[in-house]
Amino acid sequence: MIIEVGLYRFQLKTIPVLVTLLAFAILARLGMWQLERGWFKEQRLQQIADFKQVDKITFASLLKIIEQSDPTGVDVTVNGQFANPYSWLLDNKVVNGQVGYDVLLAFKPDSTESKESREGRNRWLLVNMGWIKGDYANRDVLPEFAIPGGNVTFNAYVKAKDLSAFALSDKSVNHQQWPLRTQQVNIDTIEKQSGLNFYPFMLIASDTKKFGFTHHYQPVVMPPEKHHAYALTWFLLALAIVIVFIFASRIKPQEELT
Repeated sequence: MIIEVGLYRFQLKTIPVLVTLLAFAILARLGMWQLERGWFKEQRLQQIADFKQVDKITFASLLKIIEQSDPTGVDVTVNGQFANPYSWLLDNKVVNGQVGYDVLLAFKPDSTESKESREGRNRWLLVNMGWIKGDYANRDVLPEFAIPGGNVTFNAYVKAKDLSAFALSDKSVNHQQWPLRTQQVNIDTIEKQSGLNFYPFMLIASDTKKFGFTHHYQPVVMPPEKHHAYALTWFLLALAIVIVFIFASRIKPQEELT
């Protein structure tokens, strides 16, 4: 099919048109997706900033917040005791070029902070205490660490959704003795392994140095500005596809004479 636009004539063939439209739609959708992710990150950062205006968010306050919104990234202060020997080593975590594990512990919040219900008094928190170096020369040798004893108070970020984002597979191994080495954060599996009843979210301790671990978590890894830059790149690529198609479809004067 040949169409005329002003002084120019273009020959449109079915396959090139369909390929161009498909490529344009995919690139435009990728651009929109990055804009959506940027908007989401802006909302998340604003929510975190709003929560930081509060002098102190306790665990009891967190339980009220989580009923109304996603508190992921919120900094909370908790008080209670860790349960020995319940511990998990989240495998294949790389920090500063070194491969190791994130240490996950079972934590019992202070009873005064979970007194809203009998169920609350019987529930535990899964806490990511941070990173510890592993011995990858011998995978059978697990790193040694001490579970903090007594009553402790520490600050932590909340991870309320997509806990499996920390996973590399859906398998857990080494069920014979504590700590258990695992490839994913799965509350249901952890409950079966420990016999404890956990809240459906995880805390990521932020002041872990005093416990001998390395903190490496960031509530928002990629800032909104980077998502906007990616969106612009996808939109420009979509525009480039259309421009290339237009020039490729244009009938040159010498072609008209043949």
